[in-house]
Amino acid sequence: MFSPFIVANTGPPFNITTGRDTNLDRQYNERPSFAAAGADCNNVNIRCTRFGNFNLVPNPGETIIPRNFGQAPGSLSVNMRISRTFGFGGEANRSASSGQAGQKTSTETAKRGEGGGAGRGGPMIAGGGGMGSGGKGPADRGAAVAALR
Repeated sequence: MFSPFIVANTGPPFNITTGRDTNLDRQYNERPSFAAAGADCNNVNIRCTRFGNFNLVPNPGETIIPRNFGQAPGSLSVNMRISRTFGFGGEANRSASSGQAGQKTSTETAKRGEGGGAGRGGPMIAGGGGMGSGGKGPADRGAAVAALR
């Protein structure tokens, strides 16, 4: 079975900050102002980016860039799960005709009083098949009852 899982997202917005604390509030999240298009990009206080030219030390009255001015690139995620179900074991109650010749079903075994075989769980009294007792017939049943007295 194929299970494709495809997620496409537009890029989330982000803040552009100067990384400086120009107003001395101990928070380094000040935003720059817009610099002129022909600004000198070699100037220490001017940064030229693909988002525009920014003045890292804005003068009073300059327009500060708005919050979430930057736009991150979009993303595309493609996952493919391939799975297959494998069956093991048989049906819980097989009929005698569907089983192999000579095999006894669990119902027939219980009617004859034989032990349930290894790993069946249940009580270990009278050959009930508890944890692999696998007892056979009345002789084992008598020994189990005698042990309980």
